[in-house]
Amino acid sequence: MPSLNLVNLARRIGLKRSSKATIPTLTRYPDIRMIIPHAGGALTAIAERIAGFSTLPFLKQRPAGGSTEVKQVLASLYYDLAGSASDGSIERLRRLTSVKNILFGSDFPFTPAAGIDANVEGFRALSGMTVSEHEDIANGNAKRLFPRLG
Repeated sequence: MPSLNLVNLARRIGLKRSSKATIPTLTRYPDIRMIIPHAGGALTAIAERIAGFSTLPFLKQRPAGGSTEVKQVLASLYYDLAGSASDGSIERLRRLTSVKNILFGSDFPFTPAAGIDANVEGFRALSGMTVSEHEDIANGNAKRLFPRLG
């Protein structure tokens, strides 16, 4: 199964390996639409630290907008729920971005059918969301991101 962490993802789209180059690049090109898999993985847990570190005076390259810029860029990314459809994942993503930037994901063909079924059931069992939010994550957000799917 291929690994798509943020460094690999950045490398695949031509960004420098350094994470300090990623935020300025995404700020400079705001029309880039990136989908971060697996509910952002560890990113949701360390987003505040990344934002905080962006203002440290000993860093040679810092985002011009500091932690505010970092938070805005992380909020602008899209996140899928492949293998991650749980109330905890939704809660962490809501602290990072809008529900409009969360997409359902299955991880097909890498995940066996039983794993996909479990993720679908987890998605159906999500609580604390309106019907509209649930429908947006299920398909509305993807249709907005990829209009030709509509």
